Amino acid sequence: MTQRKWFAPFLQFALRHATVISGSIHTDWKELPATDFLPSVPQMNDFFTSSDSTDYDFIDARLQADMTLMQAELSKENGTLTFTLTTPEYMEKETAEKLKPFLRRSIVYTWKDGKFIPDTL
Repeated sequence: MTQRKWFAPFLQFALRHATVISGSIHTDWKELPATDFLPSVPQMNDFFTSSDSTDYDFIDARLQADMTLMQAELSKENGTLTFTLTTPEYMEKETAEKLKPFLRRSIVYTWKDGKFIPDTL
């Protein structure tokens, strides 16, 4: 079970914050602040590899990407949380193609010391 070592901190946290009543776990859980586990989420600019203010293709495409839409995927194998920008999927095809050369494929966060930390930003 070495593949699931990352799961133990999640389970320990859940059990530590569960309310025990009469020897059983009470299921009336309260929402915990997301910032305890995920201090920050990627912002739109984090997904760009370049912010060259003189590249007009970049400037034009970036201005049209005015809403941050992303997908988050939790890996069951290694405890990473991967964010992928999905904004281009909702843009005009031509504009999305202009933006594509400037985009990172994804941003990966790793579970460390009880929270998700970005590998690189």
